[in-house]
Amino acid sequence: MEDQDKNKEDHEDQNQDDESNPTKLKSKQPKKLINVNKPKSCKRGIVYLGYIPDGLNVKNVRVLLSRFGEIDRIFLEKDKSPTKNKASKRAKFVEGWVEFKKKSVAKLVAQTLNGTIIGGKRRSPYYGSLWNLKYLKRFKWSHLAEQISYEKAMREQQLRLEVNRAKKEATFYANMIERSRHKKQIFNDPNRTYKQRVTDEQIKQEKQTNELDDDLLANIFK
Repeated sequence: MEDQDKNKEDHEDQNQDDESNPTKLKSKQPKKLINVNKPKSCKRGIVYLGYIPDGLNVKNVRVLLSRFGEIDRIFLEKDKSPTKNKASKRAKFVEGWVEFKKKSVAKLVAQTLNGTIIGGKRRSPYYGSLWNLKYLKRFKWSHLAEQISYEKAMREQQLRLEVNRAKKEATFYANMIERSRHKKQIFNDPNRTYKQRVTDEQIKQEKQTNELDDDLLANIFK
């Protein structure tokens, strides 16, 4: 009985100490349960389109690929080559990027659809073409924006260099034309006299005549 009373007193003293120390109370509070049903923040994935057949645009790409997962952004690079057929009103694209909201979906799309027929409507010109898809590992949409801005700056710089070169050529030809025009005006001026340059034959004849004159004078004044 005495031992039981001592244990009760020790237990009461321990409870009093816990109440006086708030840090111990915090440690005894139950931990928060993790909500398993709460969705995790999904990383986005980008798929690269290496070949875009004629007639395939942003709208068609979204319709064809959104069946496999939700798509956020699409960018298709236009064909800017000088050999492009200007008579065709349809825009021609050379490559593209598709951003899926889930990285796993982007990987699955690139693995399953690469090398398969695009399909769609039978009347569409790209119906029999093949997908050329590649998942870009650790590639973000900001990288694409930086690349586009860099290429734009390079094109603008190249354009400025070509404009400056064209201006230099234009000023050079204008100066040449003005110089030739000035020469023609001088040549056609009637008040201007021209002295012809002495030829080598004339110089030899003058030397011979001078030698004859010297010989003649020497014979006379002997």
